[in-house]
Amino acid sequence: MKRTLLSALALVLVFAITCPIGICAAKEKELVIGLVVMSTSSEYWLGVKAGAEAALAKVGGKLIYTGPKSTNDVAEQISAVENLIIRRVDGIL
Repeated sequence: MKRTLLSALALVLVFAITCPIGICAAKEKELVIGLVVMSTSSEYWLGVKAGAEAALAKVGGKLIYTGPKSTNDVAEQISAVENLIIRRVDGIL
């Protein structure tokens, strides 16, 4: 019992010493946000894109801007959302 406790304590001590120096530190993942718009050519949505890019630049994220070229193409919007889900982005707007 005493030997098992000392072994467990030694293992915890090894992790406590090595983790702060980066041996078991996880790499931070870049934040990726998808923005699906009604029309990628609309001035309004281009302004939204610029604002989203500026906000993500502050936190070191990346924006994926997607959507149909013309408005009212619902099938293309659905496809864009499905593609972002497959890519496992962190968020979809």
